[in-house]
Amino acid sequence: MEGNNIVFVIDEDPAIYKALRRIGKEAGFSVVAFDGSREFFSWLEANESCGERGEGAMCIVLAAKTLVAGLDWYANDLIRSIPKICIGIPEEVKSIIEMLTVLEGQFIRWPFRVENLKDAVTMGFVRYAAIIRDARASLQISADMSSLSRRENEVFGLVAQGRTNQEISDLLGISIKTVKAHRSKVMKKTKSKTIPDLVRNYEKRELMLGQKKSGSSSGGVV
Repeated sequence: MEGNNIVFVIDEDPAIYKALRRIGKEAGFSVVAFDGSREFFSWLEANESCGERGEGAMCIVLAAKTLVAGLDWYANDLIRSIPKICIGIPEEVKSIIEMLTVLEGQFIRWPFRVENLKDAVTMGFVRYAAIIRDARASLQISADMSSLSRRENEVFGLVAQGRTNQEISDLLGISIKTVKAHRSKVMKKTKSKTIPDLVRNYEKRELMLGQKKSGSSSGGVV
């Protein structure tokens, strides 16, 4: 993976920081420590606005109790999409384990094995890259679809449903010639070379809209 990959350690035990520094030296990622959530959020906000984060991947390693105490920070849009590795004793943080999927989090039991931490960081970077890739694709889809007129959107949906030109003509009360004109514009605006392309683009848009409504994410327990 290209770029400067970074692991952020927040209010953590020195053993975790030392372990990450050792892993990072071998794996080629940087480790940056912060005293608390507020300091990290301020840094991230400043670098986000200045465009200085670069092209690398990110993940956050923190004590599960820290996540509980600063839940509002980690639910913020700026931080929620960064994969998190929470280390703790399950019995002490039951309240947040079920929420980790929403916060892009993984859980590692304390005491942890260095191999587990290394694997979690690796997967965190992979998840971050996927999240960014999906976000960029969603932005492109939004840009492509935003130029569609109301009627073109209607034709878009009906074509994606497998309706014929005659059926669309009857449903919308317009001529087949007009249907074909709208259909041609939809193909061009959505960058669809074939009908299967158009259907895939429609499904991507619907999936993107559904994700915005549900706020769905992925995560797990290690």
